Amino acid sequence: MDGQLTVQDGNVYDLLDLIGLNVGTSTMNWLDRWTTKLRLSWRRFRQSNRLTHSRKNVAHHYDLSDDLYGLFLDKNRQYSCAYFEKPD
Repeated sequence: MDGQLTVQDGNVYDLLDLIGLNVGTSTMNWLDRWTTKLRLSWRRFRQSNRLTHSRKNVAHHYDLSDDLYGLFLDKNRQYSCAYFEKPD
C-alpha cells in the first residue's frame, strides 16, 4: 500500500506460489541445523507465557478505553480493511 513493493507481472497469488515453492529448498549443513535448533529453543524459552504473565498481557493489550476504539471502529464496533489496485 505504501509503494514499497510493486508487482509488475502477476498478482499476490503468484507471489504466494513463489514463496511456497521455495520453502524448505535450502540445504543446511550440520552446524546450520544445530544453530537453528538452538536459536528456536532459546526463542521458545524467552517467549514462554505463563498464566500470570498471560493475564497481564491480555489486560495490557485489550483493556483499553472505549474512546480509543471509537477512533477506528464504526458505531457497531466493526472494523474492515480493503485493498484497492488504483488510488482512485
